[in-house]
Amino acid sequence: MSREDNIKYMFESDRIWPPVGFSAKRQRFMVALGNVLKRLPDDAFEHVEDCIDFIVDDIDALALNVPFSRTFPAAGEVTISYDQIIVFRTAFLLSDEALVGLVAHEIAHSIVCMDNHAENEAAADATIEKWGFGEELAQLEKEKRTSVFGQTSG
Repeated sequence: MSREDNIKYMFESDRIWPPVGFSAKRQRFMVALGNVLKRLPDDAFEHVEDCIDFIVDDIDALALNVPFSRTFPAAGEVTISYDQIIVFRTAFLLSDEALVGLVAHEIAHSIVCMDNHAENEAAADATIEKWGFGEELAQLEKEKRTSVFGQTSG
């Protein structure tokens, strides 16, 4: 299958929760996710296909990457890791460009993992810049500094 076919299949599956309904927020998310998926390097795209689900929810936060892992059997021979990226309603206050930056940033958290929060954020940002999302990241950072998110402009 082509990448476009794989994206279409992902959009029609239960990989994006809730799997039914076409609210304006969900449509904006689907456009942003499609933009990111089309532009990701092949290895990152394959990681999304194999290891990430998305949850579009209505809670006052931007987004959260929720890792899931299980070790089977109990002796620890096999570990399965799977990430769930939760997109909260506050994310939909962002412009379309910043929303693309946010989606790419959360996907990057599934690719890179550092020892502390600050290093992890910097590594995710560096990764999406390498992927070609520098403008979207800059817009995301600019909008996060506005009063919409409880901070002063800077």
